[in-house]
Amino acid sequence: MLSNTHDPGRAIFDRLANAAAIKAGDLLGRDLTLSRCEILEIRAVDPGCEGQVETWFGRTVSGQTEVIAFLILDHAVRGQRMAAHGRFTFTILPPSQRDLCP
Repeated sequence: MLSNTHDPGRAIFDRLANAAAIKAGDLLGRDLTLSRCEILEIRAVDPGCEGQVETWFGRTVSGQTEVIAFLILDHAVRGQRMAAHGRFTFTILPPSQRDLCP
């Protein structure tokens, strides 16, 4: 039976992937797809984590663009710390597949 509970790890992944897609869209345009998530490390899972997501371009090779995303949390005592990071690779959809995606 599938659980209806909220998975904070999935929510963090979604935030990182969505931010990376927006950053990749700035370079590649609207017709892109996530082709690979090479690294995903979640160091702190807090259901109420409202930290900032930072994104940076990695390398671009053969129509594939890599975006690195970081979730940075502010901690009252320890200051800022990285709660999660991921490396996502995006490619441009070929014209034959563009009509299949919303």
